[in-house]
Amino acid sequence: MNKTTEKIIGVLRDFNYSVPEDTSVDLLGAGVLDSFDMVNIIAGIEGTFNIEIAPEDITPTNFDSIDHMSNLLIRKYGADK
Repeated sequence: MNKTTEKIIGVLRDFNYSVPEDTSVDLLGAGVLDSFDMVNIIAGIEGTFNIEIAPEDITPTNFDSIDHMSNLLIRKYGADK
């Protein structure tokens, strides 16, 4: 598990969300998160990584799993480098 994924799991735990062992689980589809939770998650990620996520990057696909969140942050924002 990379550092970015570990930090995202920390953000989810800070908000008391259940974190599945499988980081590829669709958190929205499984009912772990809903669209209202995403506001907290995005704010938490922005604060943790000291970034501002562009509005065009805030999509269900980019935030439906821990893996997708991690991939977005590494690809677009240089996290884990």
